[in-house]
Amino acid sequence: MKIGLGSDHGGFEMKQKIKDWLAARADVEPTDFGTYSPESVDYPDFAVEVSRRVSDGALDQGILVCTTGVGMAMTANKFPRVRAAQVFTAKMARMAREHNNANVLALGAAVTPLEEIPAILEAWFAAEFEPGTRHDRRVGKINACALRVTEPEAIHERDTEIYAAIQNEVKRQRQNVELIASENYVSRAVREAQGSVLTNKYAEGYPGKRYYNGCEFVDEAERLALERARQLFGAEHANVQPHSGSGANMAVYFAMLQPGDT
Repeated sequence: MKIGLGSDHGGFEMKQKIKDWLAARADVEPTDFGTYSPESVDYPDFAVEVSRRVSDGALDQGILVCTTGVGMAMTANKFPRVRAAQVFTAKMARMAREHNNANVLALGAAVTPLEEIPAILEAWFAAEFEPGTRHDRRVGKINACALRVTEPEAIHERDTEIYAAIQNEVKRQRQNVELIASENYVSRAVREAQGSVLTNKYAEGYPGKRYYNGCEFVDEAERLALERARQLFGAEHANVQPHSGSGANMAVYFAMLQPGDT
């Protein structure tokens, strides 16, 4: 099990003790995402590093520590698929896992004695969430909240491969200078309203042979579409994109044109 650790300066000492305790467990692979000293830092920075990875599936669970645990839990719960629980006792840790399927443990160094941490961690790792129970139904309602807020999360629930292609295109556009005007992305709200960052791609051509650069994730989406079209229709070959939009229009035009039409 991959576990991410994060703390601010207020939780630094407790996080170090937790890291030592986890190192003795053969079933846990901990990774420390900071902070690495007791110097003053901002707790959201470290909550983000852990929570983002739990949300994306790179980590199975996270453990976050600040002075009270409140700020860490609040930040972590901003991420879809993250269910952070602020815990003070071993019983709370057990019930957070069994009843709420919590995947991020938030602790407060100023409100929970250090000597109680081993029992809390033991209860956390010993407990398991049981699918198909009344608790599963309730957690499903928690998860549904994210789908009501943002459409890309609905894509993640239905098609993780297409979701990954969209998110990778977001990263590519953030990390590169876009010379094609219509590919410069607008606000997230506008993107969600009109579709996704793939909607306005200049992607004439075919996978691997586009007229424009920066189409690798369009290629991936088109590859998935081709595979699914072949499976759906039992075909050996399929084409999901013509040479260009104008070419497609001309093909339809000539197909319908009759002698004498004006």
